[in-house]
Amino acid sequence: MQARFEQKGKKNNKGKSFLNFFKSREKMNSFKNLKDFPAETTDEKFDGNVPGTPNSAIEIKDSGLEAEKLDLSPSKKSSEALNSIDIDSLISVEKDPVLWRATLVYEVIGEQNAESFKIRSNYPWHTVQSLLTLENTRLQMELYQVKGQQIVLLRQIFKILDFGYHNYLDETEDKFEQAKHLPKYLRSCIETVMSDSFFDSASFIGSLSHDDQIKRYLETSKFVDEQQEFRLRAVIQLQPLRFHQAVEFNDLSLSEVLPYLCPHQDLPEYDTLLAKLEERTMKSGFLVKRIKEHITKLRLAIEAGEIPVGYTSLRSLLPNNEAFRTILMRVLSAELHQGYSLDKFPKCTTEEPDLFIPKNSTLEATLTDKIGDFSRIYKKLHEKNTSSRLFESAAKSLARELKSELLRERGYQLESESSRLGI
Repeated sequence: MQARFEQKGKKNNKGKSFLNFFKSREKMNSFKNLKDFPAETTDEKFDGNVPGTPNSAIEIKDSGLEAEKLDLSPSKKSSEALNSIDIDSLISVEKDPVLWRATLVYEVIGEQNAESFKIRSNYPWHTVQSLLTLENTRLQMELYQVKGQQIVLLRQIFKILDFGYHNYLDETEDKFEQAKHLPKYLRSCIETVMSDSFFDSASFIGSLSHDDQIKRYLETSKFVDEQQEFRLRAVIQLQPLRFHQAVEFNDLSLSEVLPYLCPHQDLPEYDTLLAKLEERTMKSGFLVKRIKEHITKLRLAIEAGEIPVGYTSLRSLLPNNEAFRTILMRVLSAELHQGYSLDKFPKCTTEEPDLFIPKNSTLEATLTDKIGDFSRIYKKLHEKNTSSRLFESAAKSLARELKSELLRERGYQLESESSRLGI
């Protein structure tokens, strides 16, 4: 209990900067941007009655003494309160799969992502989309590693909070009935830290604080150094976990329980873990932005007709007649759209504009020879006034041959490093 009073009485300037995150509900709810999740309830209920005794009480009579009543009613601890607030008690795939996929999924998705990259990097050829997906998967490997590190730190942080939570239950028996409000708050804290879209909306600034100076600072600041920007974002994302630095809590539903959560003797370790989590959160935000920018740039470049480094365009290998090339790609796309193993080949739509073959690969040489032989037979394809009927007939013939080669299982390996993919 001593730890609690030491924290509540502590006054420092640093704490005041976090005060606006604990505004009362009548004003701006400090957690407006955090998603609401219903508090968990337990299925077990104890009515407090002892067999053979009504109204949860036993009368004790003694000569010369007034009758006394021994109260055997259950503890005042709310039936909605959790027995623990460690990570696994707050979030599980069974109880809330949506929240789990937004947070704890990063403990397992890294391995799945690595396997997906291995499969995709062995495709003998690519569509525009599979090429973008391959590059996105490669870049996400580093991101998911950082996300996994965030979860490790959050687990350590919540072990400390869980210890403080049990102190609260032991010392107060939840007489303030605040334990039931805590799970929603803590789940929102976790989701906010792990969120990749917390700053997607420009309106978030308006809900962060009533302090006009801070608001103007956030709205008008533009940083030359990106690290400054993402550090500020990380500070804001971790703000709800810095309740131990607040001098008071205006949200009365949490004002008694929060001071217990970080015992005084654990403050140094807690602050160290928060600092590490801030660094990981900052890096996560930076990586998300970098991935989006890189993939967008790559997609626009391909759409503009540029060929990714390390690849040859199938369209460019075809006879030099754009009308025929367009018909051939349409016919070939329809042929390749039929079912085949996605573990060995990329998925095709019915209207692929082009396919990309690894440079200097056996497949590139084979396709070049096939198309060369075809061009020598269908010499009229190079003439501008060739009939569309001939185009259709020739395209179907060549498409069947190309499909046979494209779907032949040769065990190709990409001969260019995927990490070099670019324009």
